[in-house]
Amino acid sequence: MKPRIWTLLILFVMAWTAAGHATPTDIELSEAQRSAVLAEAQAAFDRGLALRESDAPAAREAFEEAAGKFALLVSATGNSGPVFYNLANAYLMAGQPGHAIANYHRAAAAMPGDPRIASNLAIAQEMVQTDQTVSRPGAITTVLANIPHETTLWVGLIAWYAFWVGLTAAVVWRIRLLRYAVIPVAAVALLAFAVVGFNTYQRPEAPRVVIVADTTFARTGDGYAFTAMQDMPLREGAEYQLVDQRHRWLRIELADGMTGWVPIKDAEVIRDTLQGVL
Repeated sequence: MKPRIWTLLILFVMAWTAAGHATPTDIELSEAQRSAVLAEAQAAFDRGLALRESDAPAAREAFEEAAGKFALLVSATGNSGPVFYNLANAYLMAGQPGHAIANYHRAAAAMPGDPRIASNLAIAQEMVQTDQTVSRPGAITTVLANIPHETTLWVGLIAWYAFWVGLTAAVVWRIRLLRYAVIPVAAVALLAFAVVGFNTYQRPEAPRVVIVADTTFARTGDGYAFTAMQDMPLREGAEYQLVDQRHRWLRIELADGMTGWVPIKDAEVIRDTLQGVL
């Protein structure tokens, strides 16, 4: 069977079972199959770029095709940061910022500190500017969170070791200038340890919920029979904290501090560990 035929068959099964959500499943692909799907995804993405100026509808269709193929790779490879990043890029170019934001967050969890992810996530969030979002970190928090944890820890340890070596040398050989020189080294070590501590203890515990439908309403209960809570709908790309989940409904914290229920088909959940991503 030709690679394109089995790829389309698997994509059809995914669309039928997952209703369009890019979620990890138990699909297994050989290395050759993964390479073929990746090549097709990249070709579709490149075709979309080439058509952006001359044929916008065809370009969007190409980006959507690329997103579908990258979603297949997510299902086959699991929590792969580069695949999540490429999937997010395809969604962004296809004009689906909600799905793009969700997958940029997943890519960031898999590849913390990658500046490309932070930059593209900011672009996607600007596309859906909304005052409904809660718990979005500020600029300082975002910068600190994007500093690689291991790099910061090593900088702190090396600086701390250098401080004590320098201080010992200054005392043993009575070098007064060296005593002052180790002060900035100690400051670097303490700052690095402070950043590590901030990123360790300030990360939100609750999973993040991103609205991916054009619009949806938060309701007072987990069903369409319950009353909509707000006159204005929740818009695509808005981000909230998950409070509870029941059946096919998610309970989220709204901007006014109240909680409401949204259908799971209208949102994606991003968990810190990327396990059980909906």
